[in-house]
Amino acid sequence: MRPKTKDPAEIFKDMFICMIDFEPRKDPKLLKCGHSFCRDCLVGLMNSMRRSSVDLLEAEDATDRLKCPVCRGFTDVPEGGIDALPPNTM
Repeated sequence: MRPKTKDPAEIFKDMFICMIDFEPRKDPKLLKCGHSFCRDCLVGLMNSMRRSSVDLLEAEDATDRLKCPVCRGFTDVPEGGIDALPPNTM
């Protein structure tokens, strides 16, 4: 049996749609896990995590860790904040 090929619409969604706001990514930032999201969505997520302090872990050096909403992997947020995360140039 041949493996099922992915629908082109699904490929487009995976490549260009932010899985937080479900809009085309604006100023996409790349997390350590390889998932990327809009810069503003990540800022909102970080602020939300800080308020709830459920998913945000603060190390002794005050480095914030952001939990990916897709795979739940952690990314250390650099000193410069979300803006210092690498851009997704794809």
